[in-house]
Amino acid sequence: IIERANNSKHQQSTIDDDKDAKMHVKAEDVMIGVVLIILQSVLSVLQDIGEEIFMQATDFPATMMLGMEGSYGFVIGLIIYCTVGNRLKVEDIDSTMPMLNTNTQLRWWLFGLPFLFLVTGIFNIKATEVTSAMTRNVWKNMRTVLVWALALGIFYIGNNSDYGEAWHTPQSFIILLGFMVMSAGIIVYYSTH
Repeated sequence: IIERANNSKHQQSTIDDDKDAKMHVKAEDVMIGVVLIILQSVLSVLQDIGEEIFMQATDFPATMMLGMEGSYGFVIGLIIYCTVGNRLKVEDIDSTMPMLNTNTQLRWWLFGLPFLFLVTGIFNIKATEVTSAMTRNVWKNMRTVLVWALALGIFYIGNNSDYGEAWHTPQSFIILLGFMVMSAGIIVYYSTH
């Protein structure tokens, strides 16, 4: 009995250590995620302002600019992927091709996702062309509302609680209030301009 109790305590200690390790890793991942989001936001702002200034200063077609940005991004990304992808453990390149050969769904994602990015990019660059970078980014904030609403729907309509977003009281009410303030600000700003 004493040996079982000691084994049980040891197993519980191991489980607790594993939980602590997972929590520590998650905290690091969260910090890395926050830093990446901040960097992405800064670079996105610079890109949007650069596009607006370039399109206003020249008579350059917006879709041509989008195509050039996509081409440059593809070439630079491909160079990085092929040269340091394996070394940085970003991707196991040797297993990518066999995986693409055997998985049809992955091949659809490989071509479908860039097509979705293309359509989204066309809408974004056209919005900047006919309005401004600021207008485009103010309205892009509304996608957060759509993502949140969709995540709530997935959580409550779907049969798997691992996906989506649960409603938490009072935090979700605070988020909803924030969206309402943001929407009111957009309405007030654009009704006076």
